[in-house]
Amino acid sequence: MPARSDRAIAIRLAALTFIALSALGHHTWGTVDAIQRLALTRSLLTAASVRTPEFGPIKYGPLQSLLMLPTYAAGFAAGTLGAGDPHRLGYRVTAFLFSPLLTSALVACWFLLARRRGATVQVAGAGAWTLLWSTLLLPYSRLLFSEPLTALLLTAAFLAYLPAPNATAPRPGGFAFLGAAGLNYAIFLPLLGLATVALPWRAARVSGRAARRLLFSGVSASAVTLLSWALYNEARYGSVTAFGYTGETFSTPLLRGLYGLLLSPGRGLVYYSLPSAIALAFLTYDFVRAPRSSAPADRAVLGVFTSYLVLYSFWGSFEGGWCWGPRFLLPFLPLLHLALLRSPVSPRRFPSRLLALSLCVGFLVNAWEYSSEWQAYEKATFGDGTISYLQSVFDLHFVSALHGFAGWTTVTRLLQFVFVAGVTSIGAWHTFRERRSGNP
Repeated sequence: MPARSDRAIAIRLAALTFIALSALGHHTWGTVDAIQRLALTRSLLTAASVRTPEFGPIKYGPLQSLLMLPTYAAGFAAGTLGAGDPHRLGYRVTAFLFSPLLTSALVACWFLLARRRGATVQVAGAGAWTLLWSTLLLPYSRLLFSEPLTALLLTAAFLAYLPAPNATAPRPGGFAFLGAAGLNYAIFLPLLGLATVALPWRAARVSGRAARRLLFSGVSASAVTLLSWALYNEARYGSVTAFGYTGETFSTPLLRGLYGLLLSPGRGLVYYSLPSAIALAFLTYDFVRAPRSSAPADRAVLGVFTSYLVLYSFWGSFEGGWCWGPRFLLPFLPLLHLALLRSPVSPRRFPSRLLALSLCVGFLVNAWEYSSEWQAYEKATFGDGTISYLQSVFDLHFVSALHGFAGWTTVTRLLQFVFVAGVTSIGAWHTFRERRSGNP
């Protein structure tokens, strides 16, 4: 199928994703992180300052606040014309559009990436659609946490790095997206540096000219990103080396953090995004079985995920605060899911059945997250600080996901979830299904 047709399908999938999220009511912000980022957006628009009136300088990277400027400005302008309070409308329009649009773009980008990796339209479409409905992505599509943005940037970087048709050297376009990811979270700056060194070194085996292009692009992206951080830090803290997050340390024992992020009842990837855990198992199995014959892209994904898994496991707040599942792992899940592209056509029946079962479980977990009142349970149980929030990570009795049944409200929301998923999935199927006589 020509690239133009792929883009048309990707656009339709993005539109269906936005419709589904709108029908679910995924238009809110509701987190301390989001409120502070929106405060920075407001300060940039109304005072041209990175020091907010409410919080002073905030610790977060500047990218998401910058990207929220158009939606905030649209609401703010409507408010000044008499539609309501300008600041409140700015918040509302941003909450209504930003995360759902990001999620829709991510679904479309993943579909294009899967097609470039050789998947059929059906497999790429099914993979993109189940990435939405059966993984950790869906719960975060209604909040203004920054992890969905990072997930989109990493996926777009991977797509932009893929060699052109009939070429073997990576393209340099991915550096811009990695630089943007570094502006969203400084913790991704080492990844940009690694790519700047590794990709030209690998390309030099094939083409010296391609290696020089990659090196120039990588160095340029790194310089722009670091300069942007220096200016931002100087403007908010008065020092180019002050990145925020003062007082937060890498103080969690490694094994405790690994258990918390992968297996704990309150944050374990295996419970909150089972298909992603299966994808990780597939990647790990292929690498352990034949490390030299595994695809370089697969090794890169596994290496990046493992490195950041270890890094976040050491983080003092590895659990990510009050949230659902291991949110710090969300940026890497779309790339992990590329490993699942091979399993539906695998001659081994067990992996295919295991994958199908994991997708069903992931869907049910997301249905429960949407239908239950687990956030109300967290507020009632941990709000006064008497009980440590970490109890909800490790102690089965306090795990928020096991609480929150709200009677008829839960039942009606569950019915809404199933109906929206069913109707939009039918639309998605008609979007990416193949004609038997057509091209793959």
